[in-house]
Amino acid sequence: MNLKVDGVSAARRVACFAVLAALCFAGCSEWYVKYTDINDAIQASANVERRLEKINGKYILGATDSVQLIVRNGPNLSGGHTIRPDGYVTLELIGDIYIEGMTSMQVADVLTKALQVYIRDVDVTVRITGFNSKKYYMFGETGPGEKPFDGDVTVLKAFGRSGGVSTRAAWDRIRLVRATPNTRQIFKINLREIVKEGNWDCNIQVQSNDVIYVPPTDMARIGYFLDNLLFPFRSVMGAMNTFTSFGALGGGGGGF
Repeated sequence: MNLKVDGVSAARRVACFAVLAALCFAGCSEWYVKYTDINDAIQASANVERRLEKINGKYILGATDSVQLIVRNGPNLSGGHTIRPDGYVTLELIGDIYIEGMTSMQVADVLTKALQVYIRDVDVTVRITGFNSKKYYMFGETGPGEKPFDGDVTVLKAFGRSGGVSTRAAWDRIRLVRATPNTRQIFKINLREIVKEGNWDCNIQVQSNDVIYVPPTDMARIGYFLDNLLFPFRSVMGAMNTFTSFGALGGGGGGF
């Protein structure tokens, strides 16, 4: 019995120390993070055309993206195509043509000029049917994983697609990390202001390869910390409780 009391007492002391340490950690964990002023980010606008032009330009096609070609005066050439890993698609009459790195309008212009050699008054329309080449990423207290980037994704739309956030999420400390070959920006996103207060200035546009991280609240962080800290002791404490319960039921009498 003394072993049990000592073990529980020790576990309580460890838990108290862990709570204090976690509180300190929660309060000081972000002092080193340098955030970019959200006003420096390109903000979402009610004018979708202007927003896309300013933020993403028009969607740049890449390998694995899918397109639908509609060819006027050449209906047999119309159809769907997936851009190969080498950046090409294959069409009748003109063979392989490289379209990776172009917008849909640029592809339409290139194909129209190439087909004019064979077809009079030809005109090509290109529609993107599969946004597969570009991604953004979500982690933490949300539906995590790799998400397809279709050229027009706001923070709110990203969370809508991921199923929202968990009850342990710190709504006002969400991070959007944007890295380029030369710079790195970190924006602090307040989802509460967007959803509950209608502050659309915080609803910035997501770009390809952005990473959105939803941290837990301070209390949830303490809970995770304690859970990990006490994990090695669970089997021992469980064995103690089993032994104690067995003795209380008379199982320790020794013999039948």
